[in-house]
Amino acid sequence: MLSLATGQISELLDGRSPHYASSGHLIFLRDGAMWAVAFDPEGLVATGTAAPVLEGLATNGGTSAQLDVSEDGTLVYSAYEEAPQRTLVWVNRQGREEPIPNVPPRAYTFARLSPDGRRIALDVRDQDNDIFTWDLDRSVLTRVTLDRAVDRNPVWTLDGTRIAFSSNRTEPGGVFWQAADGTGTPERLFVNRVPHIPMAFARDGRLILRQDGSSKTTSDLMLLAADEQRRLEPLFQSEAVETNAEPSWDGRWLAYQAGDTIWVSSFPDVTKGRWQVSPGSQPLWSRDGRELFFLGPTGRLMRVDVQTSPTFATSAPVLVLERSYVWNAVGLSARTYDVSLDGRRFLMIKDAETPPSANAPGLVAVVNWFEELRKKVPASR
Repeated sequence: MLSLATGQISELLDGRSPHYASSGHLIFLRDGAMWAVAFDPEGLVATGTAAPVLEGLATNGGTSAQLDVSEDGTLVYSAYEEAPQRTLVWVNRQGREEPIPNVPPRAYTFARLSPDGRRIALDVRDQDNDIFTWDLDRSVLTRVTLDRAVDRNPVWTLDGTRIAFSSNRTEPGGVFWQAADGTGTPERLFVNRVPHIPMAFARDGRLILRQDGSSKTTSDLMLLAADEQRRLEPLFQSEAVETNAEPSWDGRWLAYQAGDTIWVSSFPDVTKGRWQVSPGSQPLWSRDGRELFFLGPTGRLMRVDVQTSPTFATSAPVLVLERSYVWNAVGLSARTYDVSLDGRRFLMIKDAETPPSANAPGLVAVVNWFEELRKKVPASR
């Protein structure tokens, strides 16, 4: 609760996406359902015991409730939309697909190969909203995070022992890391009033983050030091909104996306040189540094040859794959594909071939909802 008169902030309860209802309730999102608690609008305090009052509504991955309620008690909400079912496939440079066997269809959003190429870190955006790993040798899916919070954007450490990720388990949002086998407890790396998304670890152990803001001043690439102080410093000072930063494996170059264009800069000193590559998104280096992959404007995989001596230069873009895979389901917040260690094939997320659900989502209106609400949770007045 923020007092507009004094500027004082006080904590009311554990939840998200609050709405005040004129019935004398505060309704809010918790554990994927809408809850309610009696609320005193004069004392500005929640009273009584909170209880769930509505399930089956869309929640944007557990972050915001898609509903509104009128003064006379008419409720309108967006019905729950089933999470997309997707699979993981290898695709070689000739476009031939090889499904990764035994991977259960789920709402895979981002996939990252471990440094040794034997495991995949997965951002799964369904009812769990957790980080998982898939072991390519043993065909085992392991849950890394267990918190009820929304955990996303996994990034491997250079030695493959930990996975860094963003999470809303702290407000407004933090960056944590956890043992890649799921053991132990997550350690908080960074918390700021502006949420940050982990992009990649640099060769010196620093973590490249993207400020997840809505303006130029809050949407930039940052470097988080690996020391105990965890100092945060800006990587660029520009008017553009940068994202999808990828350091080369030798640590000398940084590929990134500014707007809808791919750039490469020197690294770690980004002021020594900067080169425009091509329109596109989600850049990714080959392990030998001789190629830079990225997605074209329609999501198809492209590549350029890279030359670093006597100066940095790239060839004209060349199409690698004729078809596109899952690539823009959640905008441009992170990379949705990866490349094998030998550079011969690509890890892609593919929509599963499942029949459409008979229960298509839609808008639901409930008239006189306050009567039902007061039965479940007595109001303070």
